[in-house]
Amino acid sequence: MQISRRQAPLAIMALLIVGTMTSVLDDQGHAVAAKRAKRMGISSLARVEILASGFKTISGVAVEASGAILITDRGKGTLTRIDASGNHRRVLARLHKPLGVAVDGTGDLLVLDEGGRRLVRLGADGSLSVVTSALKQARAIAVGPDGRVWVASKRLNSQRDSVGRSRKARGSEYGIARVEPSGVLTTLASGFMDVTGIAADASRVYVVMRRLATERGRQRTTLAFVPVGTDGKAGAVEPLLRSRSLRAHGVAVDAVGDLFVSGDANTRGGKSAGTITKRRRSGEVSTLAAALDGPVALAFAPDGDLIAAGRRVLRLKATPAPVVVTPRFTNQASVEVRGSSTHGDLVQAFWAPDLTSPVAVVTVLESSGGFTLHTPLALNTETRLSFLATAAGGAGLVSTPYTLLVVHDDRRPTVAITEPSADIHVRDLVMLRARGEDEDSGLAALTFMLDDDLAERVDNPEPGRSLVATAQLD
Repeated sequence: MQISRRQAPLAIMALLIVGTMTSVLDDQGHAVAAKRAKRMGISSLARVEILASGFKTISGVAVEASGAILITDRGKGTLTRIDASGNHRRVLARLHKPLGVAVDGTGDLLVLDEGGRRLVRLGADGSLSVVTSALKQARAIAVGPDGRVWVASKRLNSQRDSVGRSRKARGSEYGIARVEPSGVLTTLASGFMDVTGIAADASRVYVVMRRLATERGRQRTTLAFVPVGTDGKAGAVEPLLRSRSLRAHGVAVDAVGDLFVSGDANTRGGKSAGTITKRRRSGEVSTLAAALDGPVALAFAPDGDLIAAGRRVLRLKATPAPVVVTPRFTNQASVEVRGSSTHGDLVQAFWAPDLTSPVAVVTVLESSGGFTLHTPLALNTETRLSFLATAAGGAGLVSTPYTLLVVHDDRRPTVAITEPSADIHVRDLVMLRARGEDEDSGLAALTFMLDDDLAERVDNPEPGRSLVATAQLD
């Protein structure tokens, strides 16, 4: 018998909800937007589209799950939504110096209203509420993938210094606080001077600033992170980027943990130019875009595009996801992956859902975009593999993941003949009954053999379950 495996300051009520709508971008419109960006001299490793202009002072940007872009305008006191088709709709007005916007885990919008010292929630049903009104000159807001809400605001008078003495907020020193669902603020860390932006992932809060409060001299920290434990407690602040010339403004973190910092960088001529700097998780620093005509707020869209909002709203296009092919089952400890991506992309393989520690990496060198890499697998279980491409050999934007499942199984299935009993002699036809099972990749079929000839094959209608089959042997 053979066994085969399966194959295979105004009061909240004074805010206005309004509905003006302008501008639609179709496919031709996206091409025109890209040409406009090129004519304006923007230098970028990613293709750039100009989505909107005409705002007075853009102070914050966020992107909804639908791809709609949210813009706060500090000068006009408004919140505007730009949907995936390019329609502009003003959804809130009469805000008092809004300085940021974020989308929480339920899809509600959180607007940081500096003048009112408050955080405002706009529900999907249009309801408005105040989350907290205890903020002091708040500067930035971020929501992590775990739904925790973080804000940067000035130190409160009740906060104490490192030796336990109460002191007033010093100049431009800011702290990072978690906003509890009840609206209570819980301080995470402090000592950041002139904070201009924050971002968060599951275990870190990233802060861009002028410098740390403890620093002196020209070389100063402009980007740092605060590690956050599962208990919500902070570790020591760790600098990530130090610079003499960069005045940081905004920060965003992508799917693989690489950071993007916007700001003004002094040129040789002494003038400043808007730039976006990339700091990879490995520590390498490069320029993603330059000549942006001023600093911009940053946010990532679900498709990996980077939205940069300053005097104009820009979309920096991510490279497409790679296309890969792997066997569904294997008894080897690693699997050969063949795929295609854009020439020059850095393709990384991860054991999903972790997208921070690649298990295999390859640079696409063939002009056709083809590549091959070998990816290790978890033994005798299933491995969910995610493949992401990063443009410009890792210096550009990362794609969305291409995810598939591979099952490793190097253990043989088991089989037992249940009828007839052993040592029984029979004449003529023999009715044979057998039971087969495989706890790993599943059982596809039982094959009955008489000597070297195939007698009968019984396919398993439910390959994930054991199979009992019978056959008549002559």
